[in-house]
Amino acid sequence: MEAASAMTAYDIPETQVLLYFDGDPGHSWHHRVLLVPLGNAGRWVATSTDWETEVLDLMDHVVIPLSRNTVFPARVADDHYTRPLSNRALDRVRAEARALAAAMGVAPPAATGADAAMWVLSDPAHEKFGEEVDERLTFDPARALYRGSVGLIKIDDEWTVMERVLRTDVVDWKAEKAAGPGRDARVLPISREGQKTRFRTVREALRDVTPLTDPPAKDWPFRGPSATMELLTAVRAVSDDFAQFHEYFIRTSGLASEHAAAIKHKDLLGVLMHLTCFDQLNVTQLAGAEACSRYILQIHAAVKRNPKAPDFKGLGVMTASYLDATGGILTGGFAKFVAEEQKNEAFTLKQQRLYAEEAAKRQTGKP
Repeated sequence: MEAASAMTAYDIPETQVLLYFDGDPGHSWHHRVLLVPLGNAGRWVATSTDWETEVLDLMDHVVIPLSRNTVFPARVADDHYTRPLSNRALDRVRAEARALAAAMGVAPPAATGADAAMWVLSDPAHEKFGEEVDERLTFDPARALYRGSVGLIKIDDEWTVMERVLRTDVVDWKAEKAAGPGRDARVLPISREGQKTRFRTVREALRDVTPLTDPPAKDWPFRGPSATMELLTAVRAVSDDFAQFHEYFIRTSGLASEHAAAIKHKDLLGVLMHLTCFDQLNVTQLAGAEACSRYILQIHAAVKRNPKAPDFKGLGVMTASYLDATGGILTGGFAKFVAEEQKNEAFTLKQQRLYAEEAAKRQTGKP
């Protein structure tokens, strides 16, 4: 074995020392990494730079303490033995040291620094996603293959993927897996307020939502433009708050606040608010949210006809309107679509009525 040309202590959190071995024909000073203290002064589970664990008593040696990532003392420059750092080997001996200390009846300290990282199953489709991989498996070359911070692990005779994650980052890592670039299109990244409470405003939601494709997917259950997008835009223009939007609608429309339509308007807005602000879903991609939005805008259209007694006649095709910044009720793209549908429906009904009248005349024999 040859000494490494580098003469610098490793950049790792563990304590490092040089031990003097009298009579060693090769090198008098040998580099050691102290891994787990064994309770008695000077006794440690340590590793050599050949990555072999051992129980070490510092009282039996002359010791030079080393500082992290600093050059060895000049007096040992030509008479020391060390080897380059191997992160994989270091991970292995850390685990071995904790196991050896436990076997000797010593509870190893909590992992810190680089040792606080662990391998976790990283396939979101795996039933054990996010669980820690038994570190003994990660050192078995027949069951583990890895490059850097990612790898393959054989669990229950099946290969799956794993990732090296700091223990303190596991919660955020899981959230990123669920809401990152590969997420379901119906889910937005989680946003939290100062008190770590899940919440995002309508303005923040509109910044992240993705409108329906035009034309939408073949299995999308609604025709016409997105009522949800128009409604969210109206809420943002008025107050950026669903509750205030409801109050604004009541105040400007002339609808009594205790009217059944007003109560239903508030309830439906509450549902949409929870989906948007707390659940943080991409509501423009949700058929349920679209249905809720169309019911809300249907109320707007009915109230526009008669604020004292909202008229829902003919609005079964999902009529909708939205409030502009001045308070006037305007027809948007969705409402224009509905108007066309109503026009076509009226024409069809008229033709059916004429046909029925002609059929009745033929039956009675009247001209």
